Amino acid sequence: MFDETNSIMFVGEENRGLWTVAYQENAPVPALVDTVGGPTGLVADVEGVSIWKGAEGQGWVVASAQSEDRFVVYDRQAPHAPRGSFSIAANEPLGIDEVTHTDGLDVFSGVLPGFPRGVLIVQDDGNPRSGQDQNFKIVNWADVEAALGLPALKAE
Repeated sequence: MFDETNSIMFVGEENRGLWTVAYQENAPVPALVDTVGGPTGLVADVEGVSIWKGAEGQGWVVASAQSEDRFVVYDRQAPHAPRGSFSIAANEPLGIDEVTHTDGLDVFSGVLPGFPRGVLIVQDDGNPRSGQDQNFKIVNWADVEAALGLPALKAE
């Protein structure tokens, strides 16, 4: 995932972790942000990575922790401190199942109808259960902010 504002790229390596690469350098050297199996909750497969883009290069990086059905959030700016992890639970009254075994995600920080803080969209491998009828889930970014106690930054 390219972060043009900060001139870095975030790369998820499935069995190793989350990296940054300063892609505008002549000889960029990857830097490990977080390792699979560490205390932040990042686990293999690290496949989905996206950025909630805040003003002035601030914001959040979201990485999937596929085998544990959760997502880990980091500061967008170095040193990319971890902010916590979360799972997307079922909403039984609405007939929506939980997210399992996600392969990808995207985050949008702009204002959308019903989503003034933006959205997180994740691939869910099964509906109603893992391995059956994959689909996508749309999550209000304000719910992620509230769950992790993130400050409500101004969007880019």
